[in-house]
Amino acid sequence: MTPSRTVRSICLAACALLASHVAGGQALQGAPGTIEKGDFRFAYDAHGVSLLAHAHDPFGASLTVAGNAGGRGGQATAAPSLGLTVSYRAGSATEWTTVNTRSTGWAVSPDRGIVTYTNAFADAPVKITETYQAEGRALDWTIDLESTGSSRVRIGDLGISIPVAGPTGENPKQIFERGFLQHKFISGSGSFFYYVRASGAPPFLLVTVKPGTKLEYSASGVGRGGEQLFVHSARAGVNETRGTWR
Repeated sequence: MTPSRTVRSICLAACALLASHVAGGQALQGAPGTIEKGDFRFAYDAHGVSLLAHAHDPFGASLTVAGNAGGRGGQATAAPSLGLTVSYRAGSATEWTTVNTRSTGWAVSPDRGIVTYTNAFADAPVKITETYQAEGRALDWTIDLESTGSSRVRIGDLGISIPVAGPTGENPKQIFERGFLQHKFISGSGSFFYYVRASGAPPFLLVTVKPGTKLEYSASGVGRGGEQLFVHSARAGVNETRGTWR
């Protein structure tokens, strides 16, 4: 997906989450739940996948941020999901349309370790499908983009984010056993990033791109772990005025 390309259909294998010392039937629109398959455990609901963790973490840590039982004003808050942002222009449109929510359909096959989300409104020119599949030491996150009509579609951005739980607070266990730091190297097909707890003790999470996919760019987001990593950045990258080091 080069910045100048217009497309009718694209299938992207976006990222394989590989755990190295870390990390039956299909139900449609079912109740939220948890999948534990191989080295991975994660929660799922209509909003996405959250609470990603190693199934056998000796410290009982979750890589991603948990919800708040009390929340603000006594209200409970849900755990943030793994993030996906897609921006596109269709036909003669001059403004970008951005999609960063999952709001139309989802299906789960717990026995197979698979959760699938589809975001395809009736009048939307782009259908976005995400598939998470855990097996053994890997969790594959595959993102498919497909045009739904005759208009040509240009993809501006395709970015992902992982809301990681950082080493914060005054509790030593939270800092050194349950808090994680990100390290990354963005260099096309050779890109990777990984999360390791502050103590350096395993397990850890290594994220690599699948063959045929690359990471182009990274940009800061809101809060710890809000950083976006872009598979495609024709919109965000072009607007960057602070240099090309990203």
